[in-house]
Amino acid sequence: MFSFHTHEIQATIHKIDSDFWEENLEKIYSTVILKHQTCLGLVSNTFKSTPNDKVGSFSENTNFLFKTKIDPKKHDLLILIDKDKFNAIFKEYLEVDEEEKSDFYHLKEKYEIGFEMLVYPLYNKLDKKAFLMLEYPTEKIILDRICTDLINLLSDKPTS
Repeated sequence: MFSFHTHEIQATIHKIDSDFWEENLEKIYSTVILKHQTCLGLVSNTFKSTPNDKVGSFSENTNFLFKTKIDPKKHDLLILIDKDKFNAIFKEYLEVDEEEKSDFYHLKEKYEIGFEMLVYPLYNKLDKKAFLMLEYPTEKIILDRICTDLINLLSDKPTS
């Protein structure tokens, strides 16, 4: 995992303090991932136990929200991100000193995903984790827009 890009204007949000984890992931999917062409989807270590579940439960498997028009070859490679690879990516991310953390990380051959991609990590106080998956390379202006969208979305107070 290599630091790739940090939003230059303001600090972005990676830690989601809200208990409504699944609700936030759905908002991110619908307002960020679907909006930006370079976003591939989102992977998390949680699932919704019912369609109306806003909190989510931990999963033994990784769970994906893909864009509908994702390249089938990339889709097939991404679903191979199992719990071990997912946890290894987060372990490395969480071990980076706070001052040195970036918003986007470039995953190369180390994680054996099958192609290079960018990730934007998200987590909450209960160890629920997810990351946005993006095409590599993606222009810095697009990455800044994604950061701004996430800041605007996640800085709002959640409604119950």
